[in-house]
Amino acid sequence: MSLSPGVPAIIMACCLALAALAVSMVAGLAANNPTDVILSRALVSMLGGLAAGIIIGKIGERCVRDRIASTPMRAGRVGELGGGASVHENGHDGTSPTTHSH
Repeated sequence: MSLSPGVPAIIMACCLALAALAVSMVAGLAANNPTDVILSRALVSMLGGLAAGIIIGKIGERCVRDRIASTPMRAGRVGELGGGASVHENGHDGTSPTTHSH
């Protein structure tokens, strides 16, 4: 599964914004603030979290993209991370001569 460019940054931003909203609302309720003060501060916190999340997400996305681009591809089995020896149809890895006794 691969994500389109920009999607990981948006996901990060949304998660951070919701976390900021929740923390702000709980803090406002714990301080016994009026409802309008809690909601207005929570909205500002959510927008700040959204902006910070977009920045953090873009930086993280760029780091991952650069790391993937700088990593050489290695031969290996499909689905195996980090490469490894590939196994041919006959069951041997092709690195040593095989002798067949018939």
